Amino acid sequence: PRPSEPPPSAPAAAPVAAIVATSPLIPTWHPSVTLALAIDTGVLPSTSPGLELDGSLQRGELRFILLGTWFASRDTVGAGRVGGTFQLALGAGLACYGPRWGRWTALGCAGAELGRLAGTGLDVSRPDTGTVLWGAIRADGGATVAVGANTAIMLRAAVVRPLDRPEFVLDQSQVVYRPSSAALRLTAGFELEL
Repeated sequence: PRPSEPPPSAPAAAPVAAIVATSPLIPTWHPSVTLALAIDTGVLPSTSPGLELDGSLQRGELRFILLGTWFASRDTVGAGRVGGTFQLALGAGLACYGPRWGRWTALGCAGAELGRLAGTGLDVSRPDTGTVLWGAIRADGGATVAVGANTAIMLRAAVVRPLDRPEFVLDQSQVVYRPSSAALRLTAGFELEL
């Protein structure tokens, strides 16, 4: 008799490849606030310092900024030693492109601002105050540099183009002041990411 042959062995199981679904990292919105010092040249009669408060949201390379700025009053005196005291307060909205390189974030922004430009007679018998709605478009460029885990120093410069250049007059005829056709803003501040 012939010895019985062992039963054929089962074929080896093919290796199983695991498929894992992954999703790309979706950037989230990062809010921040900035307290800054600002300087304006061109809207008021002389260079004026101011205070600015910014709130921003950044997602990837896109950043939106809402800001409010108050500038100290400035005087101008014309013929006859009479003139006016002028003050500007404004709010603005900016849309920015902000790519990051290590600790640095570049900023290229465009937007618009609305505010209140006021002038009060100076060295006149009845000093009235005239106010106008200030409106302008602006282009900003600048950068932030991180100095901590959630803090940065912000530097920004803006060219501002008014939508209207109101004239402030005394006695309905004597022009006391009119803003320039373009203004320059410089801003430096401390940014805190929330």
